[in-house]
Amino acid sequence: TEIINNRRKLMNIEENHPVDLDEIEQTVSATGYLVGEQFTAADLTAAALLAPLASPDHEDMSRPSPIVPSFQEILDSYSDNPTIAWVQKQYREQRS
Repeated sequence: TEIINNRRKLMNIEENHPVDLDEIEQTVSATGYLVGEQFTAADLTAAALLAPLASPDHEDMSRPSPIVPSFQEILDSYSDNPTIAWVQKQYREQRS
């Protein structure tokens, strides 16, 4: 029963995440930031929370290997998302 409940939770997350990512994309499209015209705690928080999906190329963000195939599928499904690209950009620009 616990496995079934966990699977239902995962399915719900997968169904709802694209909407949330679309909202972030729309918000940052004007200035590149979530609030105002400069990097703020809001950008830091969003980038940090989305980093596991974005897999930023940063030495502090190395991921254990191998990646479980089911998780790799999730990563692959988000790899072309504009919000994921935004997260990767934040790591490149803000964590240099």
